[in-house]
Amino acid sequence: MCSRHVFQVKAALHYLKTFYETEKIPNFIPSEDPKWLQLMVYLRKNTGEARTLDVTFPHDFKTHKIYLFTKNEPNMSIKETENFYETFLHQNDVRQKIEIIPLSKVHTSMPWLKKNGTFLVDKRIHSDLLTQLGGYWRR
Repeated sequence: MCSRHVFQVKAALHYLKTFYETEKIPNFIPSEDPKWLQLMVYLRKNTGEARTLDVTFPHDFKTHKIYLFTKNEPNMSIKETENFYETFLHQNDVRQKIEIIPLSKVHTSMPWLKKNGTFLVDKRIHSDLLTQLGGYWRR
């Protein structure tokens, strides 16, 4: 693993340990014991080829709120970007009501992160979104 991946794994372990300590979860084994956690890390290489992935969810979309984080489209306001994606989804036969959140509106959207729902992220902004949300995204 390269040093960037090692740093990300260490950061994930730090956040996990902090979560367990702040939540006072019973049966928590301190990190001094090297056997206390089994961590599985997946590294995925992007081949660059387009493909369709079927993803199953443990809940019904009709009863769950869906949020789509998108990139701000050039020369469009936030409202125009939302309307653009709503039209795009409607043209592609997506009839479910989806809350569209452009990247520039993310900080005003923090309360939505605490709600139960499905969060979809435009791949063009995935790394930017993680950077902007920081700890909020990991909770």
